[in-house]
Amino acid sequence: MELRPWHTLLLAGITTPCLAQLPAITVQFEERCDDVRAYFDNNVAATGYHWSFSDGTVSTIPRPIHDIPYGANVAVTLSATLPDGSTFVSALDVTAPARPDLDTLAFPNVFTPNGDGMNDVFGPLTDLQLGTCTELRIYNRFGETVFYGNHVQMTWDGRTFAGEAAVAGTYFYVFSTSGSNFTGHITLIR
Repeated sequence: MELRPWHTLLLAGITTPCLAQLPAITVQFEERCDDVRAYFDNNVAATGYHWSFSDGTVSTIPRPIHDIPYGANVAVTLSATLPDGSTFVSALDVTAPARPDLDTLAFPNVFTPNGDGMNDVFGPLTDLQLGTCTELRIYNRFGETVFYGNHVQMTWDGRTFAGEAAVAGTYFYVFSTSGSNFTGHITLIR
């Protein structure tokens, strides 16, 4: 699971001096196949929590997890009961990151897995966070799968499943992410 750095969001209505020094709520986003998972946290020492989301869901746990469509906005309200019996209330609009722009995705058409540190692996040329539903399949000229990778291992080093060096030649790939497929061929040169 790859998580983005914390996006800190300050909430209005902080009145307790010790709370004013820390953000009341933080949210961390994890991009997934069809949506963004938002991990909410708070710095309010409370005896009870009530989170309300604009899509009608509620939670009473200190750190709820909420799924939001890419690029969507959700209003969040936290009502916390403090140890002295008073109530702390804050509201915030959260916008999920936009879906990655796949128009910038590119693939090399040649690679040379010879260990020289240049063009030794094949995979998408991108810095995008592509999510957990990403797959790369490499086929030989007979249609046999010689490599399968997912979001954990997304590059082919020119070896077969048995760990042997694949023969030089043309291979075909299918790269799938977020419901989009990219196909093409790659020439392996030894």
